[in-house]
Amino acid sequence: LTSISFSVPNDNNSSISIKVFDISGRLATTLVEDRYDVGRHKATWDAKNMGSGIYFVEFKAGTYRQVRKITLLK
Repeated sequence: LTSISFSVPNDNNSSISIKVFDISGRLATTLVEDRYDVGRHKATWDAKNMGSGIYFVEFKAGTYRQVRKITLLK
């Protein structure tokens, strides 16, 4: 299991979305699609059925969007 930490900003009134994409841009899984209280939270990614490689994690909260590259090693 892989934990992904994220923070919800003070002025956020929209839902939070965290999605994982493979290197070709295909959606691998959606970790979060819900509303969260302001503060720090963790999402867990069970990647046991995924192959080793590079993935991209997309975090969206309203108009804010951030993408991070991660490497999955097995």
